[in-house]
Amino acid sequence: NMIHEILYKGQKINLKDIELTWSDRFGEMIRGTVEDMENARKTVEQIAQTAFIPGTSCDVTLLSTRPPMEKRPQTLALLNKLLDVCHKYQLGTLSPLEAGGGSDSCYTQAAGIPSICGMGASGGKQHTPNEFLNIESVPLRAKILTSFLLDAD
Repeated sequence: NMIHEILYKGQKINLKDIELTWSDRFGEMIRGTVEDMENARKTVEQIAQTAFIPGTSCDVTLLSTRPPMEKRPQTLALLNKLLDVCHKYQLGTLSPLEAGGGSDSCYTQAAGIPSICGMGASGGKQHTPNEFLNIESVPLRAKILTSFLLDAD
């Protein structure tokens, strides 16, 4: 790629005022806590402050972020209740996973409200022009959510 050619093969290209955008999800750099996210941010800024080529500089601007979905005992208890309901009513098994990215439930979780993300229908390619929904998953997800709410303490 162009950056590799410039840095390692000595090509001279005018890069004055070029803007590079890092569009990968910042949250995927870390898994865990708010402290982990802050440490990742500081690391990126520290790397950006190091000039590897004389006369160059780099500025980092964090445009937005979401708090991570921290694993908390209250949320694990809520998840266990959900899994118990699925077992009780023979609604199949659910497997928790860490997906990265961002969810509105990150905000409720950060506010101390136990939260489970991903209770909607299954699908893929979220937030892209090719996003899709598995329509066949809607009835089962509705049964799971309804059973969970009706079985709540």
